[in-house]
Amino acid sequence: TGQPVQTNDPSKNISGSPLLLDPSDFTLGEDPMNLFRDVTHSIVDKVEGARTALIVGTDGIVIDRANKEEGDDSINYELVAAEYTSLLKTAIRTAEDVEIGLLQELSVFTEQYQFLIKMITEEYFLMCILDASGNFGRARYELRKAKYILYKEFQV
Repeated sequence: TGQPVQTNDPSKNISGSPLLLDPSDFTLGEDPMNLFRDVTHSIVDKVEGARTALIVGTDGIVIDRANKEEGDDSINYELVAAEYTSLLKTAIRTAEDVEIGLLQELSVFTEQYQFLIKMITEEYFLMCILDASGNFGRARYELRKAKYILYKEFQV
């Protein structure tokens, strides 16, 4: 009846329609580390103002990272990922405590940066760090696509 459907299937958008993906954007080989690298590089290449894209475990350990500019050490990305993991865990617990469903996404805006976190599974997430003037909407779209590509790699 035209109502949005609630779904945990990452291949569907909020309305239940399939996401438009170009599989040629990613190397779907046997080595998941190549896939991770391809996905993170694709995000920073396609999002205006993106500084880095990371795949992180909820333990705070960075699995893969791509920077827009090599040697960019203006931010300690591993420290940021670890600290925002703590914030993410609090948000996940809060959502569970008030019974509003699984956390899907978290965004934080500071004077200098935008942080977007997109859950892949309950144990892994994508993070994109953008300049304050970066294209946040495109970042959300690219992380949504990346979630779909990565989801099956993280299934236990």
